[in-house]
Amino acid sequence: MVSAAQVIPARWDAERIKALQASVNANPWGPFEDVRDVFMGASLYSYSRAGEQALMAVRPVRLAHGTRLDVVGLVSLADRLNAAAVVASLESLAVQHGAQQLAMCTQRGHLVKSCTRLGWNVTGQVLTKSLYVRQ
Repeated sequence: MVSAAQVIPARWDAERIKALQASVNANPWGPFEDVRDVFMGASLYSYSRAGEQALMAVRPVRLAHGTRLDVVGLVSLADRLNAAAVVASLESLAVQHGAQQLAMCTQRGHLVKSCTRLGWNVTGQVLTKSLYVRQ
């Protein structure tokens, strides 16, 4: 059993956005989404547990048959995160947002392995093809 984490709402500011840049870089949509695109409409939370510190950005997506909570940013700021505690915190946030499903798009293989070990499902692959170079 993992110990409980503290997850509290946080304010968006330049320092936190800079810290979350790694999440923007791991976005499968590549150069077509910048910081504003990735985090538009998202809520930011500060996560802490023992020596662990992180930022979590989530965005509820209201759909015809329920609500999905998209994890659009997650970055560790201190000790290595305990995946089970992080997932439990994300599940708690999903309940708070009235969501029936959690979702995340990432290019980070270790994150995929941790999440699938904790009950997440890989439901497909993201395929992209650049049709032009934006100047």
